[in-house]
Amino acid sequence: MQTQDSAAISPWHYLCRSRRCDERRHLSCNCLSSATFGLINFRQRMMAGSFWDKSNFDLADPLNAGIWSKSPTLQRAIQPPETLVGDGSVGPQQAMLEEDAPLGVSASEVLPWVPDLVGTAFRESGIMVVGSAYAGFIKEYSRRGCCMPLDTYRVAASRSDGSEVFQQEFLSMVVAPDQAYYGPIAQLLSSASILGNEVLFTDLCPNSLVMRQNGNGHRRDCSKQPCKDRAPVFCKYAEHPEVMDWQWQRLQSNPTGVIIALGHLAEHGILRLFLRNKATITCGDRIFQDVCGTSPHSWVDSYAHRECRLSFWLEERTWWTIEAGQKEFFLLPVYHPSGFSNYDPSYSGTIDVLKELIRHVQR
Repeated sequence: MQTQDSAAISPWHYLCRSRRCDERRHLSCNCLSSATFGLINFRQRMMAGSFWDKSNFDLADPLNAGIWSKSPTLQRAIQPPETLVGDGSVGPQQAMLEEDAPLGVSASEVLPWVPDLVGTAFRESGIMVVGSAYAGFIKEYSRRGCCMPLDTYRVAASRSDGSEVFQQEFLSMVVAPDQAYYGPIAQLLSSASILGNEVLFTDLCPNSLVMRQNGNGHRRDCSKQPCKDRAPVFCKYAEHPEVMDWQWQRLQSNPTGVIIALGHLAEHGILRLFLRNKATITCGDRIFQDVCGTSPHSWVDSYAHRECRLSFWLEERTWWTIEAGQKEFFLLPVYHPSGFSNYDPSYSGTIDVLKELIRHVQR
């Protein structure tokens, strides 16, 4: 099993020091083989726990501190909580608190959005993993098993070091024990010899976009993918100028240029952001020009390129190449963790393509 102490050296270590170093050409995988990747057993849970250990992440990241402090005000400007009280409302769970006078909870209260998870070695030798939006994870309002109690979230929001406190709780309560979403991500990356401290995890929409739902006297919000009727609300956040600026700062800090997009929506959104910043985006003779336009429905529900569905990247063993100024990026779209087993069991094909991408970047 691969460890993440100071003795663990990944292929990116060599890329960081020299893009022509012969040593970097050798990629080993000391993790689980793809044949056993799909087995959820004790060994896998231990490895995932190590991958998501809080010591692997820069909890004091300055951009995260800005997201944490600015997001409540930004939330009130985009969708005030007063507009999200009805059953069926679509918006961030952070702005849908239930009035609870005994506990001191006000329905007008807004919690900060979710900070990115920034690996301690990301700025030297890392890659980015981009999702579309967070699922609801406030325990009192959510359906998923791995949640954070509302009181824990509110305590973090009340502290001067709230972003750091929140990230520690988020990692231990929501991320590390989750074998449905974060578990497969950890296995995919580990199988390509990528360490937890080398990765930056972010979402286009930096909050828990849900549909408010009540049943049998209990809140059970729905966290389905933000498409179709939810697309306009998704775009209020994912394409807000401030949020896009945060994402662009993250992209510019990516030292290897490697980006993994979790699903076609994350792929399309990131490519649109590059296009806004005058980048050239190609895959062989294919050029991304985004013919969908600005309507949320037209692009959120569409593939970035009509010939390039998610299966394309596995069949052709390729990726998008992006020229942005003096910097080159490589974007690999992969199946979303919630559905990968139906199309690429054990992520076996994706692991092979990711290894090829790493070899390509290290040449």
